[in-house]
Amino acid sequence: MTGTTNSKFRVVICVDDSEHSERAFEFYVKHINKPENHIILMHVAEIGSPDMPFIGPGAAFAIATLMEQQFAESKIRVNEIKRHFEVKCDQLKLKHEFVALAQSSCAVGESIVGCARKKEANVIVMGSRGRGTLRRTFLGSVSDYVLHHSHLPTLICPPVDDWRLKTK
Repeated sequence: MTGTTNSKFRVVICVDDSEHSERAFEFYVKHINKPENHIILMHVAEIGSPDMPFIGPGAAFAIATLMEQQFAESKIRVNEIKRHFEVKCDQLKLKHEFVALAQSSCAVGESIVGCARKKEANVIVMGSRGRGTLRRTFLGSVSDYVLHHSHLPTLICPPVDDWRLKTK
């Protein structure tokens, strides 16, 4: 049941194939959902460059082949994610649409913020992996980026270490 973006309250829910996005979706449904809301299921597929250096006359062909393979695998994964969350939305009769973007891993947060702005979202809901402070400082965090750059209310669902968030 796909709705239109004319609903008054638009909610971006960042989804992927992790337990973290599943938790964020379930939190939205249980605590925030209203029948008039319009959900924008957003997935940003990370398309990276090859991990190993290629040198020699066949390097360009090898890189192109590897990138083509990554893209094909990513497309399959995106379709699985889309199907999974659309079935949930249909069962719950939630107005929704699915948006998939492809981006390098260093620009995922930027893509989320830009798409939320373009879709005129009112709030962003996403999960967090719960990295420690040190790892987050050096490796960065998508949820950290979105929180500090979106200029929208942003709900970040932490890992289920907290007893108040555990579902029964």
